[in-house]
Parts: sequence; structure tokens; C-alpha cells
Amino acid sequence: MVEQPTSSQHVDPAAGRDRPDVQHEASDLRLFPIVGIVVLLGVTLALAARGARWLLDREVARSTPTQQTVRLPAEPRLEPFEPAPGFAESFAAREEAAEASLHRYGPADEPGFVRIPVEQAMRALAKKLQASGPIARPDPKSRGLVGGGDPNSGRLLRGDQP
Repeated sequence: MVEQPTSSQHVDPAAGRDRPDVQHEASDLRLFPIVGIVVLLGVTLALAARGARWLLDREVARSTPTQQTVRLPAEPRLEPFEPAPGFAESFAAREEAAEASLHRYGPADEPGFVRIPVEQAMRALAKKLQASGPIARPDPKSRGLVGGGDPNSGRLLRGDQP
């Protein structure tokens, strides 16, 4: 009669016989430590995310100015921190006044000078330039290359002649 192998014995089907010296091998992989590591990793990541969120909220709250904590830059301020009420209207009014001053007579900012309308000033300047005649301009080739106008091909400039 053939004995049935017990759970601790291994039957080698290729040999067709019992091998009582070969025992059942336990698995190398145990589930409990793996699940523990995964849970521990998840808890660690959750705590890190919560801590990062807390730090971010604290930094945003600290950097967000409130009505009482607005600090202006040190003096002298070159530009106003907030435009004064009516600033846009006063700017437009100043520009209109400056434009109007270009088209009328009046005292200049410098003593001894007066302001005349810009159209009249342009006409007076044009008459003055026409009366003086054409502007004497030197010949452009007079200070250029020897044999000016042609490619220089290494020739000397007029001032460089020996």
C-alpha cells in the first residue's frame, strides 16, 4: 500500500516516489510587514501635506496686508503709494493747461523772457532761416577717401597722406 504524503512532505512527480527529506517551504514574502510599511508611508505623506498646507496658510496670512498693517516705503517716496482722490482729474487739468499755454502769450518761467504762441514762433523761425540763405555744407567727399566715392581698396584717407 502506498502512503499518502502528509502536508509537510513533498512528492516529486517526476521521480514518482516520496521524498520525506524535502519539507514544505514557507513563503519568503509576508503580507503583514508590507501592509504596515504602506500604511506608515501613507500616514507620513498625509502629515507632511497637512504641515505644508499649514505653513503655506500661515505665510499667506502674514504677507497679506490688512488695513492696519500697511507699511509704506521709507521716505522720500518718488511716487504716491495710492493715487490721491481726484489725481486723474487733476492730471488731465494740468495737461490741458499746459497745452493751452502753448497757444497764447504770457510770461515765461525764466525772468526776462515771454511766451508766444507756438504757431507764431514756428513762422518767425522759418522766416529767419529763409533770410539767412542756404546753409553752407562742405562737400561730403572733401574729407573722405582719396579719389572719394570709389571703393577704397586700401587707399589712404586724405588726412593720412605722407
